[in-house]
Amino acid sequence: MRRASTPSPTVTRPWSAFCTNLYQTPIEDVTVRWPESLSPFVTVAKLSLPQQDIGGDNNLERMDATSMSPRRATEEHRPLGSIMRARKEVYRMSSILRRQLNHQDRKKPENLAEVFGEG
Repeated sequence: MRRASTPSPTVTRPWSAFCTNLYQTPIEDVTVRWPESLSPFVTVAKLSLPQQDIGGDNNLERMDATSMSPRRATEEHRPLGSIMRARKEVYRMSSILRRQLNHQDRKKPENLAEVFGEG
């Protein structure tokens, strides 16, 4: 577990390409390659992760009880397209099975304090 700690501060900048034209950059047809001239990659955030020790008391249990879903987003950031609709069910079934195998309750956290135990 301690090896998974961030050894030094880390900065990453995720990119995204945006649909600019439903015919040339369609959301529903994943076989169409989006030309970078129409939809260039854009840096959408800067994530700064401080050096941290993730080996604290109960941390493994808290993280094991946490699940991620792209569906937990505001309406303007909702997932789009057929692939994301398929992922919705895959993520749901994976979460259900994992909770059953680990004898854990499945519930959506209401806030970060429920996930990280901070107040």
